[in-house]
Parts: sequence; structure tokens; C-alpha cells
Amino acid sequence: RILLLSLIPRSIAVLLGNLLTAGGHQARRTTGITLTTLLAVPTVYWLAASYGAIGAAFSRICIDLYLAFSYAVLLLTASNQQPGRTSDAALTEA
Repeated sequence: RILLLSLIPRSIAVLLGNLLTAGGHQARRTTGITLTTLLAVPTVYWLAASYGAIGAAFSRICIDLYLAFSYAVLLLTASNQQPGRTSDAALTEA
């Protein structure tokens, strides 16, 4: 039952991740998933070891919320740039 709570943020993260990729911002999506993975590994290890299945489920919900939030931030900041261009490349070419 607890894992059902992660369904909504996970669905939002998938949608936002697809929008990043479709908009030509795959590098930003990779950044988001890398940061989420760096957060997920110690969080799952700590909560699952301390609280068992409930801790693992709670960490999954937190990770999915973080992923959806990071994709939303990356998508909003990417909307100001052309697809496939980083801010540094855009500044040097201008």
C-alpha cells in the first residue's frame, strides 16, 4: 500500500523526463538521474537497513519526489535555451 504513494510522483517524473528528451535536453535529463542515483543509493541503504521494508518504501517515495522535482527545475531552466546547447556554449558563441 505504501508504494502506491510513489505512483503519482513517478508518473510525473516519467512525463517530465520525456519532455526533456523530446526537447533536445538529454544532457539535463542525465544530470537529473545521476543526482537522483547519488541520493538514492545511501538513502535506500540507510533506511532499508534501519527500518526494513517500510524504510525501503519510504525511500522510494522520497526518491521519486526528488526526481520529479529535479526534472521540473531542469525543464523550467531549459526552456530558456535552445535544444542541445548548454549555457556555456551559448555564451561563447554569442
